[in-house]
Amino acid sequence: MDSLILGIGRFRNNKKEAISKNFINLAECFSRKNIAVISVSPTSFDTDCDIEQHNFRKHSRYNSLIEGVINLVKTCSTINKIATSRPYPQINIHIATPIELLIVYIFIDSKLRHRTTISVWQSFLTYSELKENYKFFLRNIVAYLHIILFNSYISSVIYKRILHHFKNIIVHSRFQKNQLESISKSNINFIQNGVFPISDTPIKQSDDNHFVLAYIGHAKHSKGVDYLIELIYKLKKRSNINFKFNLCLSGFGDSEKITKRIDNLNLNDVIKYKEDIDVGAELAVTDLLILPLRTCVGTSLTPNIIVESLSIGTPVAIPRFPELCDTIKFGKNSIEIFLNNLDESALAIENFHMNQSYNKMFLHEDSTNNGILSLEVFINGYHNILSDKWSSNE
Repeated sequence: MDSLILGIGRFRNNKKEAISKNFINLAECFSRKNIAVISVSPTSFDTDCDIEQHNFRKHSRYNSLIEGVINLVKTCSTINKIATSRPYPQINIHIATPIELLIVYIFIDSKLRHRTTISVWQSFLTYSELKENYKFFLRNIVAYLHIILFNSYISSVIYKRILHHFKNIIVHSRFQKNQLESISKSNINFIQNGVFPISDTPIKQSDDNHFVLAYIGHAKHSKGVDYLIELIYKLKKRSNINFKFNLCLSGFGDSEKITKRIDNLNLNDVIKYKEDIDVGAELAVTDLLILPLRTCVGTSLTPNIIVESLSIGTPVAIPRFPELCDTIKFGKNSIEIFLNNLDESALAIENFHMNQSYNKMFLHEDSTNNGILSLEVFINGYHNILSDKWSSNE
């Protein structure tokens, strides 16, 4: 095998965004396997590995959709140039939506498609979810119009028409595998994403004086952060558990609005703000991670934070989503909360606290079984698929 070209259009080089973090992990781990890795991304990233990086921006606005399109076009153009000077280069391009696949199809050299593996990190919005959650999408139509148009059942016809032109397709959720297989005859491969190496997984710790709750993520309405603050207020008001809450915001979203609401509800005595955290270290001291997601569309189907949390042994409080059934097992590694019922959600957290040792026992057994959520499983999955393609072409 000669070389692997990894490409991505929307990218954050500080590892604070899930797909970008997984992209860097892939590049570094393949490099450590003595494979010549060439990465193509808008900006460079710091690494100790021998990776040939090709970049075309000093700074990138991750939230800009227009810039994201331009970046993907430039990524394809750069890959086309690199591939002409490399014998049998294998290519792995990471995308999230049907419209990104269309851009890749148009701008990648047609002669390279048979060597290109596409990694798709998001599901598309189904008609049933749009119908069931229409009030949320209607209230936030401006913010979600691009998803309804370009990452939903409406635009999924792009997958149907284009996926089969590429060598291989990789997804990271069985739900998404079933979703794409229902509309395409392409070979869809499922690989469970993992973040921590088995040998370097943070050790679980505990605070004997407090029940430690945490949120790690964006200050966005789609993440349910507004609901989260109301839930913390409800728990404080009920006074049934002695807890503290660590609010770890990524910098995305409206942090100022969240801060103002916390001040209005007088929650500063139970909430601690944290920035620039070590995610693993933070999860290791957390008893329960709360993720009140309103939708799984617009995020990777198995968000890194869930994988990281469960692999350490920290359970998750989250609404029920069929997209997350691969990893979320209510009663074993997670508890269900309800966006339409604060009291029921608070009660679920209180009951979990009362049975904390029992739940942790099941969580440890489930999450550490064979390292299924480890970085090694993730990398080996990619290596097996891409190695098959190498051997078949060489």
